[in-house]
Amino acid sequence: YVVGNVAGNNWNADNAIAMTKTGEGVYEFTTTLDNGAEFKILGQKSWGDLDWGNIGGNGNTGFLGPKGDNGNIKFDGGGSEYKITVNIKRGTYSIVKL
Repeated sequence: YVVGNVAGNNWNADNAIAMTKTGEGVYEFTTTLDNGAEFKILGQKSWGDLDWGNIGGNGNTGFLGPKGDNGNIKFDGGGSEYKITVNIKRGTYSIVKL
């Protein structure tokens, strides 16, 4: 699931946005990202143990950090459409303009 200031979610974990599973541990979501977009990945529709974000703190390194060692994934999308891909097994994410 995606939670953050994207796709109208407003950081509401109860209404986190489902990602599409495309492989073992690989998930995708396509959305419009404005400047100042921030989000995290959740394994459930709540703030629980399965919580991933940018490793080590807020930013956009392309590497996921687990709960307790992450910050928000931050991205300036300029209002364009992007595909967010997360690979939980590899601990990586990408944000690619469509």
